[in-house]
Amino acid sequence: MLWTRLTIYKVRLDNLKAQLAAAGYDRYSAYDLVWQSLHMAAAAACRGSTPTGGTWLLAKRGVDERCQS
Repeated sequence: MLWTRLTIYKVRLDNLKAQLAAAGYDRYSAYDLVWQSLHMAAAAACRGSTPTGGTWLLAKRGVDERCQS
């Protein structure tokens, strides 16, 4: 009975691993995902701090003007 349960769990785990690999989750490390999350948060903060909502040229000019004052 215990052996049957272990076999069932192993099959489920193998199926889950195959599904995750098919979705592309095996291509990226946790470090890559953290870096991407940090980048997206910084981009959102930038967009939220500019009156134009993140137009790069205007946002850069606004940041430069704020930093000089």
